[in-house]
Amino acid sequence: TRGRNNNIDTNTRSRRPLLNSTIQDRVIMYLHVGKTGGTTADTVLKSNCNWYTSPLTRQECMANFENNNTESVLSKLTKATTHCEPRPNYRRWITKTNTFLFTVRNPISRAVSAFDMHRNEKWQPPRRREFYSCFPTAEDLAQSFAGGGDSFNDNSTKTSKKCQSFGQEILEGKPPNRICPHLFYNYKFYANITISQYPDNDILVVRTEHLWDDFSNLDVALGGSGNFLRRSYVDHGSSNYTFKSKMTDQGKKLLCRALAEEVQIYKDLIRRAVNLEDWEKQETLHELQKDCGEAS
Repeated sequence: TRGRNNNIDTNTRSRRPLLNSTIQDRVIMYLHVGKTGGTTADTVLKSNCNWYTSPLTRQECMANFENNNTESVLSKLTKATTHCEPRPNYRRWITKTNTFLFTVRNPISRAVSAFDMHRNEKWQPPRRREFYSCFPTAEDLAQSFAGGGDSFNDNSTKTSKKCQSFGQEILEGKPPNRICPHLFYNYKFYANITISQYPDNDILVVRTEHLWDDFSNLDVALGGSGNFLRRSYVDHGSSNYTFKSKMTDQGKKLLCRALAEEVQIYKDLIRRAVNLEDWEKQETLHELQKDCGEAS
C-alpha cells in the first residue's frame, strides 16, 4: 500500500555537480534489477509505467504523473525501463542511451530477498519445488557451501552433491529462468545487456538502502528540485511471508563467497557511479564488507 505523501529533504552534505556535460543531452535507461526497490520507483519514473504490458496497470501507474508539473527532471530524461527480459523499448533506446541508471542493493540481501519471494509464491513449478526441497531457507543454501555437503538434508551423499550443484547453478543465474527469476536476472545479466556492450556510457546508481535520498540527490544533480513525494515502499507482500530466511553471520559470508561474481559487479557499479560521492561509495562498500568479511 502507498502511504501518506510527505516532501522529503535532500541530503545536505557537501556534493559536487554531477557532470560537466549538458543535462539536455543526457539519455537515460533505467535497469530495474529485481528486489532493489524498482517497483517503488513507479512513483518516480514514468518509464516504469510504459514498461507494463497491462493497460490497467499502466494507467494506474500513470496516475502518479497526471499533472506534468509533477514529473521530475530525472523522469523526463529517463526514456526506457528494462526489467527481466528486454522488451521493444529496450531495443528502441539502447543505441541512443548514453547513461545507465541502476537501482542496486547489497547482493547478499538481494539474493536472500529473491529466494524468499519465490519460496512464498503460490505458483511452484516442479523444478522450483525440487530446489526448495533441497534448501528450505537461504541459510540452508548458504551452509551447503561450507564443505559439509550433506548437512542440509537427510538424503544420500550423492543427492546432497546434486543439491549443492543445483544451488550453485541457481545462484550463478543459470537457466532455466522460471525456477527463481530474480536470481536468474541478476547483476551479471543486466551488466551484459548494458555496460558490457556500451562501456563508455555513464553509470548512475540509486541504492535500495538510501532509495529516496539517492533519487532526490540525483534529481537535484540533473537540475531538478529533488522534492519527490515520499510513498510507502512496495514490498510485494514480504511482511506477510509464511517462509522467511534468517541469516547467520557465517551464512552471509558463505553466500558472499558463492556470489563472488555478483559481488564484484555490484562493487564495480558503486565505484563507477558518477552521482555518488566518494564518502557514499566508501560507506556502501564498508557495509558490504560487514557481510562478506575482510577478504571481500
